Amino acid sequence: MGTLTRKIERQPSIETLKPLQQEILQLRFAYGMHSVEIGKRLNKNATTIRSILSRTLNTLRLQRAVEPH
Repeated sequence: MGTLTRKIERQPSIETLKPLQQEILQLRFAYGMHSVEIGKRLNKNATTIRSILSRTLNTLRLQRAVEPH
């Protein structure tokens, strides 16, 4: 197994996240939208979006930390 393959396999999986978390990540990082814009699009408060984003990123960090290297 090549180094790149091992590296990809160790990446935290967004597929384990809830659909709302996935959508917020996509809007934030793929489309560069800010929490106010995301909130308007999803009919949610910007503070709620920031909270969900923060928890989601922490979840991904924890996934990465507990996976074997």
